Amino acid sequence: MVEKTLAIIKPDAVKKKLVGKIIQRIEDEEFKISGLKMLHLTKEEAQGFYIVHKDKHFYDTLRQMYGSSVERNATHGSDSPQTAEWEIDYFFKGKE
Repeated sequence: MVEKTLAIIKPDAVKKKLVGKIIQRIEDEEFKISGLKMLHLTKEEAQGFYIVHKDKHFYDTLRQMYGSSVERNATHGSDSPQTAEWEIDYFFKGKE
């Protein structure tokens, strides 16, 4: 079985024009990219995405910080196959 993950290049890395380098690193590590999308999340969409962390101590901080220091991380990667399944479905519906 093939394990899937979701990788997000965050806004600060996009502003710094690091998208190509990050994608190259993903490919160099022999991950297969099966879908790409470029979005700018609203605060509500970001909060919906981070809902998977609602029971963790840092959830309120994530919700409040989106749009400022959370953007200063270059990437996000799923922390487990189960989280990846939920995250992929959040951004890619059906065969999209």
